[in-house]
Order: sequence, then C-alpha cells, then structure tokens
Amino acid sequence: EEGDSTTKLWGKDSNYAAMTPEVVSNEDYVKSMGRKVSDVDSYIVSKKTVLSNGENYSDKGVTSVTKTETGYQIELEMDPVYTVANYCVQMKTISDLKSKPKFDYCHLSYTLNEKLELVKLVSYEKYYAKTKAGVGSYCEGRLETKFQWGKEHAIPTTETTDPYYDNFDSFEIGEIKE
Repeated sequence: EEGDSTTKLWGKDSNYAAMTPEVVSNEDYVKSMGRKVSDVDSYIVSKKTVLSNGENYSDKGVTSVTKTETGYQIELEMDPVYTVANYCVQMKTISDLKSKPKFDYCHLSYTLNEKLELVKLVSYEKYYAKTKAGVGSYCEGRLETKFQWGKEHAIPTTETTDPYYDNFDSFEIGEIKE
C-alpha cells in the first residue's frame, strides 16, 4: 500500500516471482479484503462491538483490563457478528468461500507495554465456513501477532525471512534491541 493504491500478488502457489503484480485502488482493495494493508487487523473494535456487561461466548473470560509488571493486559470478548464483518470479507476472498463464515465467538487479547504501545495481539475464534464446493466445517483458531517498536525493518524478501525474524528476540516488551 502506497498513497491511494495497493499492489497485490494473487496466485495459486508460493512462486511469488512468477506472479504479475496488480495495482488497485485502496478502496477496491478494501472491498475484496475487508481492510487496508496498513490496518493493524480486520476486527472492528468499538463501544458497540465490545461485550462489556459480563457476556461470554468463548471460554477466554469477560472483557477486562489488568495492570501488569510490564504494562497492561486487555481482554475483549467481542460481538461475534459485527466485530468480524470486515474479517469475513477477507476470509471469503482468500479462501474462495461460498459465503461469509458465521462466527460463534471472537475474543481478543491485547498486551501493551508501559508506553501503551501494542506488543501482542492474540485472537481466539470459532466459526463455520463452507467452500464453493459445498463442503463446510467448524473451525477453531488462535492467531498471535507480535509487534516491536523503536526501529524500522524492511519487509522480508520472498527468498528467506530468517534475518527478519532473528530480530524478534525481545517480544516481551516490544522494543527492538540492537
């Protein structure tokens, strides 16, 4: 994503070098993927989507904020329809699904450092998805995304990501060590 456009590669395998880049407007990219590349994630987190009155669809606990030794832990039990609306667009496009998945629950767990910088996001989810061939199943997942602060890194090449990930030795506080 740069300016008002996004360059995308779309293929059936991992041979990125053989794919032809396509430049689309950010608006068109959002229509097919549910979000811009620069967005932290696809979830809609707002006063209307966070369940704050003790409701709990997952087994991960209710919405809460806890002060820790290194920052804050935020647990958000989310509305399983509105929170994932953009994410469902992305899932349908990427997986070529028959329709958007139906979520049973979505729980987001944020770890912030003392500066209130995002260090880690763990999402827990359960949903039903059906392929265009008509085969469907329930899926349950956990995705952990880690963030670092204090230094810029180039996006890794398609040849290897080892040097990029070797820099992530200080995830607990989110700061990149030299």
